[in-house]
Amino acid sequence: MLINTIVFVLSSPYVYSDLSGFITEPWLLHWLAQFLTGWSRHVKLENGLSDRSEIKVGVPQGGPLSALLFTLYTDEIKSGGHISITKYADDTAILCKISKSSCVNDQLNYQQSVNDVVSTCDRKNLLLNAKKSKEMCFANINIKHQGLLSANHKVSPYMNLRDGGDRHPKLPKKGDEQSVLDEILHTLPNVAALESRRMEQQEYLDRARQYGSRVNNLVPSTSRLQSHMLQLHNGTSMPYSVLAAEPIPLHDINLITHTAEKMWNACEGIRVNHKEDLVVNFEIPDN
Repeated sequence: MLINTIVFVLSSPYVYSDLSGFITEPWLLHWLAQFLTGWSRHVKLENGLSDRSEIKVGVPQGGPLSALLFTLYTDEIKSGGHISITKYADDTAILCKISKSSCVNDQLNYQQSVNDVVSTCDRKNLLLNAKKSKEMCFANINIKHQGLLSANHKVSPYMNLRDGGDRHPKLPKKGDEQSVLDEILHTLPNVAALESRRMEQQEYLDRARQYGSRVNNLVPSTSRLQSHMLQLHNGTSMPYSVLAAEPIPLHDINLITHTAEKMWNACEGIRVNHKEDLVVNFEIPDN
């Protein structure tokens, strides 16, 4: 089960009381309290800018402090028994192995662990985003697990490599387990990469057309750029960032051009005359 994302409320008294168990310096706790409060944000869309709104949950994104505070504040959510809990920055994964010999007990332990995480989030004012939480089941054909996130969740019976059950007609025959794994690993990534590649190309062309129209709006009609001049070199790093940037204003282009011409003319006027007396022979004394 992947829980994404747990966000803590800055106004909650549990935030600083829990952090005090790890941070003993009062000045550092005071600094964190000042750092986490008073933040605001606004949204910019084209030429429009929204009003600022105060950030009351989480910490400012883009730095290591977010993951550090999340790890400290959710330290109470730990692994135990047959349940393994792994944290990835501000995401949490609950891993449970449900075996055939103890299927009922394992499912009860798994359900209890999920309930403990939910109750802990409620008690400590943690915002648990249930819409982004996912439950992924890798099931054996002989074990049926109905899931916890949805009452209608059904687990598709996967092929058991050790049993003689039904098999997909396209998969290799029994005994060739490595071929089965190679076929799965070869097919799935290629499909995903093909779809991603198609989307990247379409997005690149759309942004190139938008960038070209914005440039032509700033440049006079007598010096409009041709379409082939708007294409980036194949080796350009992060082309999307380049195309998304604002075009350079025309007066800045003229300033750069005139400055470069003056520098070139100044360099052309530099003359260096070589003189023989600048060369001094270096001799080593005999004594």
